[in-house]
Amino acid sequence: MSSYRETMLRRPALIAKLVWQSPEQKLGRTALMKLMYILQVRGVPLGYWFRLYSYGPFDAEVLNDLDVAKSIRAVTERTVQYPTSYGFEIEPGAKFDKLEPALFEWLEPHEESITWALANFANRTAAELELLSTIVYVDRERGSNGRAEIDDLLPLVHGVKPQFNEDRIRQACRELQELRLLSCSA
Repeated sequence: MSSYRETMLRRPALIAKLVWQSPEQKLGRTALMKLMYILQVRGVPLGYWFRLYSYGPFDAEVLNDLDVAKSIRAVTERTVQYPTSYGFEIEPGAKFDKLEPALFEWLEPHEESITWALANFANRTAAELELLSTIVYVDRERGSNGRAEIDDLLPLVHGVKPQFNEDRIRQACRELQELRLLSCSA
């Protein structure tokens, strides 16, 4: 496989791997986006440029990589109707097991992070993932101002996500601290 082609298929192959290894072997788009963000935060060199968007950290390149994964039939995606909205379910595709092993070699040093991210985030609701990833994003982007406590983070996150009350944000911050994803202290 050419080096260029291999590089272009690495992230789509990771997407397929996440779907394949996720509980129930399916993910929604929000879960996929937030998993990719968390993996990058954990040091997996994905090269995305996440920005804060309506539902938390977002990079359109993740969706482009999803399209590539669908085009090579490593995953499939279908629209799902919910009582008040719709969403997407991404499932393993017919060609996942045909992906070349070389596409996954670069992930070997990151297997622990992948397993950890799936175990801690793959079964969460879109709303939970939105809040958790936004907290991590705000914590990382605010920079060091000499004060690194949850109480300093609360108004910043609440300003971005007013639909979550401060108690829920505080609870999520504590959970993220336990997972070692925040720089702030209690």
